[in-house]
Amino acid sequence: MRRSPNRSDAYTLVEMIVSVAVILSLALLLVRPAGRANRGKAQRIRCVDNLKNLSLATRIYSLNYHGRSFESFFATTNSGEIAHYFRALSNEISTPNLLVCPTDLRARPAANFTNLTGTNISYFLNRTARFDQPEEFLFGDRNLSTNRTSLSSRAILQVSPDRNIHWTKEMHVDLGIIAMSDGSVRQFHSQRLREQLSKMAHLRTELLFP
Repeated sequence: MRRSPNRSDAYTLVEMIVSVAVILSLALLLVRPAGRANRGKAQRIRCVDNLKNLSLATRIYSLNYHGRSFESFFATTNSGEIAHYFRALSNEISTPNLLVCPTDLRARPAANFTNLTGTNISYFLNRTARFDQPEEFLFGDRNLSTNRTSLSSRAILQVSPDRNIHWTKEMHVDLGIIAMSDGSVRQFHSQRLREQLSKMAHLRTELLFP
């Protein structure tokens, strides 16, 4: 028995619709991972830019205030509240938005520096940093853990090579970004971070967290 023309056409149309649906589903599976990867790369670039601007701001501050070093500024300020340091640098930092990493779901940009608190900051700072020690940290992503304990708000960490320090998955997923005293900004995996801390063993490193 021969099929009617209408039945044959209808069967072909159904096949076409199913084929298109399968192709679209496969395309979405391929595009989504690429989209996440591109978004993650763009967020890391913005975080790097933030830290470069913060590093530059501290150098400008040093020049503006009779050549005071980064270390002497922090030593004389001597506060356990990280927002206090960034408020002191507000003339050199163009906007509080620079203090928030785009991957940080906990921090939100402050409306202004007057109202700045630790909840508006994504980065630690090194209170003992010196510009003449190029391997030292200035600022970096706050999501560090030591000896399997996350660092609490307003924590001060005295860094030493024997600490089991590593990045958490909270921001850049086992990766951290740090502004160095020489003006560079580097990405560190946890193992490379510990290797860097070993190189800094002769230095006093005191990190203040939001």
